[in-house]
Formats: sequence, C-alpha cells, structure tokens
Amino acid sequence: MITFSPAVAPELSRKHRAWIALYDLEAGLRSRTEILRLHDVTDEDLQLFEESWQWMRTRRSLTPVVSYN
Repeated sequence: MITFSPAVAPELSRKHRAWIALYDLEAGLRSRTEILRLHDVTDEDLQLFEESWQWMRTRRSLTPVVSYN
C-alpha cells in the first residue's frame, strides 16, 4: 500500500488527505493514531469528509469498466 504524507505531497488538500486516511483506516494496516499523524488530519476532518468519501466510492463502483481489447 502506498500512502502519501503531507511532507511527500504538500499540494494535497485536507479533503484529499482525509480521503486517503479513510482508505488507510479501512485497510487496517496501521493504528488510527498513526494514520491521523501520517496524513496530518484529525478525527473531525474524517467526520467532515467521510460522507463525500462514501459518495465517491459508491459512484466509482457504479461506473462501468471499459475494456479496450
């Protein structure tokens, strides 16, 4: 799994860092405290952006996969 911390990708917005943190939390490979620190987000940030993350994931799963074979 590749993760990006603000030091590596400072151009990421707080929303995008929260989304990445939510993916990390879902993967369950690190502690919540470590994930929050790595992505420089708070529990409040996760709560603020969780609905948009869920919407994005649902929309993405509904998008048909196009094959170029």
